[in-house]
Order: sequence, then C-alpha cells, then structure tokens
Amino acid sequence: MEASDFDPRSLVGRETGWVEVYADQKTLDRYQASSGDRMIGIDGPPSRWDRPILPAGFLAAVRPDSGDLIPDFGRVRLNAGNEYQWFAPVFAGEKLLRKTRVADVRQKQGRSGTMWFIVIESEYKRPDGQVVAVQRATTIRRI
Repeated sequence: MEASDFDPRSLVGRETGWVEVYADQKTLDRYQASSGDRMIGIDGPPSRWDRPILPAGFLAAVRPDSGDLIPDFGRVRLNAGNEYQWFAPVFAGEKLLRKTRVADVRQKQGRSGTMWFIVIESEYKRPDGQVVAVQRATTIRRI
C-alpha cells in the first residue's frame, strides 16, 4: 500500500472482536524468560490468594500484533510505550477474552517526515464479563 494513498485516521474504531487468550504455562514461561518478572505466590512475593497471580506486565505476552488492525504503511515502525491498568488479579491458568481496537491516531510533522502515533487499546475480561485489565500500546509509523 502506498502511504500517500492512505489516511491513518480512518483506522480509529477498527476492532478485532472478542478473542480467547490464556495464561497458560508455555506463555508464562516465555514471558518470564524474556522479562525476568515472576508470578506472585510462586517465586516472587507471597500472595494472599491460594493460586499464583500474573505479573503486571504479562499482558505484553498476549497482546495482538499491531498488524492485526493496522495495514502495512510507512517506512519505520517504533514502539512509543505500553500502559497497563489492572482492576482485578488474574491467576495462572485462567482463560480471558480480549477485544482490541484502534483508539486514537495523531499526526506530527518531524524533521525526518510525517509521523503517525497510533494508540491501540485492548480490554481483557473473564468469561463472566468482569473486566480485569486494559492495555494501551502506542506505535509510531513514519512516512
């Protein structure tokens, strides 16, 4: 896709629908190996619950690829940060549902060209509907 043919602001509101994600052992092991984070109640601080809870940054391991919502445009892709807001503990082995959407797109002129700041927001909930977390990731595309 030619960048000049595409207005990234048209992405706002695009969403994935609800997708199942799991806090399974394979994903936990991969996350812990790459981050150094540990689950509370196993090899980290003690937990007041009878099961280990996920580390705060675990959502990075189950977030969707930005390519699921954003077409390939621009020359450079950068990560401008991630933000996590937890409302309830999530336990190892739990199944969650995730819906991701493009929440905002902003343009900025830089010395090297036009930059697009795209905010992708994911909501995580239990199958009973309880929202447990929201994640926001900002990606930059430079044209």
